[in-house]
Amino acid sequence: MPSEVDVDSNAESVVRKVLSLFRAAGETFEAPNNWKPVKDKLTQTLASIVNEHLPNTLEELWSELALNLTAAPWLLPDPFRIDVVTRRGEHASMIRVKGRLARYILNQAEIHTLGLAWFFARYLTRGRFFHTCIVMDDPAHELDQTSFRDLCRLWETTMRLHRVYCHPLKLIVMLNQESRAVEAARATGAILSVLGWKREQENQSVRSISVIGDGFHTPQPDTIFDATGT
Repeated sequence: MPSEVDVDSNAESVVRKVLSLFRAAGETFEAPNNWKPVKDKLTQTLASIVNEHLPNTLEELWSELALNLTAAPWLLPDPFRIDVVTRRGEHASMIRVKGRLARYILNQAEIHTLGLAWFFARYLTRGRFFHTCIVMDDPAHELDQTSFRDLCRLWETTMRLHRVYCHPLKLIVMLNQESRAVEAARATGAILSVLGWKREQENQSVRSISVIGDGFHTPQPDTIFDATGT
C-alpha cells in the first residue's frame, strides 16, 4: 500500500513554486521598462557631451578647413555648423546653415567644398595614424578655378607640414583635366604622370613629367626668408 499523502502540505508547496515562477516572470517582463529611463538618461548625457565639445574640437577643425577652401567665405549667408541628433534611437549629424539643411541653401560647389574639408579633417584626426598616403579621385569636379587654386594651396601646405615634421606622406591626385593636373603638380612640386587614352595601358603610354625643373622651386617660407637675409 502506498504511503499516505499530506495533501495540504503538497498543495502549499506547489503553490509556492507557481507563485515564485509568476513573480520571476513579472520581474523579467518589467526589466525593459526599468532599463528605459537609464538608457534615456545615458543618451541625453552623451548628446550633451557631444554638443558641448564638438564645436570646439572636430567642428572647429572642419570649419577652418572649409573656410580655407572657400574662395569668398564672407559671402556665405551664415556660418555653417554640425547639428547632432540623438533621439528615439536616431543617431545622425547634419550640416545646417541659418537653421536649415545646407543643401537647401548652398550650391553644389560649396557643398563639395564642405565634403573636401571633412575628408581632410578625418585624415588629420584618424587617417594619418593608420596610413601614410592620401589618394583622391577627381576631387575638383565641382570647383571653379579660384576654389581649385585654394585646394592646391592646401595640398602644398599639407605636404610641407609633413616634410617639416618628418612624417612620411604620399599624395596621389587623379584629375581628368590636363590643365588642372599641370597646375596641381606645379603648386605641390609633384611628378605629373599622363595616362594615355587606351583600354589596355602599357609602359609607353604612361608619361611622367617633372613640371618644375632642377634648381627651380615654388615659393616657400624658408627660401623667402633666406633670400631677404632676415
